[in-house]
Amino acid sequence: EKCVHMGNYVSSGTLSWTEKKPLELSRIQE
Repeated sequence: EKCVHMGNYVSSGTLSWTEKKPLELSRIQE
């Protein structure tokens, strides 16, 4: 699931910094 989110982020490349931060934090927690 995390890979899918990161993939979508890379594909769109339009997520704001505040949108990207939570994703990275979630990835670090796992």
